[in-house]
Amino acid sequence: MKYTDVAVVGAGSVGVACAYYLKQFSPGLKVTLIDSHAPLTLTSAHSGENYRNWWPHPTMKRFIDRSLDLLETIESHSGRSMRQNARGYLLCTASKHPDALLDNLNATFGRAVRFHRSMHSIEKDSVDGVDVLQGKTLIGNCYPQLGQHAQTLVHIRRGGALDSQLLANTMLEQYAQLNGDRISGKVVGVERDDNFKIDITSNNQTTVLRCQYMVNAAGPFAIALSQMLGVSLPLSNVLQQKVSFEDSAGVIPRALPFTIDLDPIALSWSDEERALLSADKAMQFYTGTMPGAIHCRPEGQGQWVKLGWAFNTEASRAVREPVLNDEFPEIVLRGASRLHPGLQRYVGAFPGRSVHYGGFYTMTDENWPLIGNTDVPGYLLATGLSGFGSMAACATGELVASLVTGDQVESYSDDLSLARYANRALMHEIAVLGDKGLL
Repeated sequence: MKYTDVAVVGAGSVGVACAYYLKQFSPGLKVTLIDSHAPLTLTSAHSGENYRNWWPHPTMKRFIDRSLDLLETIESHSGRSMRQNARGYLLCTASKHPDALLDNLNATFGRAVRFHRSMHSIEKDSVDGVDVLQGKTLIGNCYPQLGQHAQTLVHIRRGGALDSQLLANTMLEQYAQLNGDRISGKVVGVERDDNFKIDITSNNQTTVLRCQYMVNAAGPFAIALSQMLGVSLPLSNVLQQKVSFEDSAGVIPRALPFTIDLDPIALSWSDEERALLSADKAMQFYTGTMPGAIHCRPEGQGQWVKLGWAFNTEASRAVREPVLNDEFPEIVLRGASRLHPGLQRYVGAFPGRSVHYGGFYTMTDENWPLIGNTDVPGYLLATGLSGFGSMAACATGELVASLVTGDQVESYSDDLSLARYANRALMHEIAVLGDKGLL
């Protein structure tokens, strides 16, 4: 039998950050990080590796801003740049008057929302706030590669791409330097008496770990882990997919921000294609009007491009190797071609050099995380970070460490925990927004 003060179950970006900040806050604390596989090899390995401080509610914006502040601190102390680029997010819509979006931006960013009707007023090096570009002439001058669809562009400046693997490995290195422990094995049972008793199997052998605190950072397996303690979580796992491919024709400029087509779309099919899809119940969905939020960005240092589209809403059981939809690359390519017409050259002739991958979004209905205490003493959550775990990892780890060590917590702590469901005013605010910030 082994003993530790805190067991962190799950060694993805979030679990690593929890272990890291626990040791940063209290170096003498015994912390053990548990996972059945090598760190960062499940959901974190399939991360979109993007970050942005644009969220539909001020609480989520404060949370992510705090996480990005902490990321910058790690960068400065390590001498490593975790951000691959800081080109921001470019939200695109055909609406000339996207009132709901603009109202939300004003409520969240206040005076930092800047409206432009000419290129002369745009500060190219802005690192925060929001720039709103309206009118086809201005948009065409700034982004000539975009199609005629866009009438309004919203440029979220504090955003871009980050190297989540480098960030997590930097934290792992410092965690190890502070004598943080790791166990490679699968958690098969958890009991709670005066403390936690965790049964961990590896190579047909079982290790029993005793601890005072247990942190559930198990990603898609957080639901099953919590059930071992009889705690039901308001979470579901939804599979989302992405595809990266070599843009040999150089259609997507390398300096393009991370672009999102916000508008719903009906994909363009030939009569023959539509008939075939309509005859297949599993494919009929793709013949109607589909939700927006198709995203595209240059990938890496070469001519690669990454496309994503989180249109799936069906919950499924968590597995380590989910079955992907073979049609997804062609579907997302057709969708992305509306905003990026140059991509049409690849429709029906998808590039041979490509990578199709997917992972689970573990999410609450409102798409807010679950971080903090539960009704079981010593049992903490660090889960529900659907699609934004990499950018939120640092603030999640800080909050968990603060709760364990008794340090002062950030003002948003209750709002991100199970306690929010008892806050009727907050839940009403979230419900009326209508936008979950899901990408």
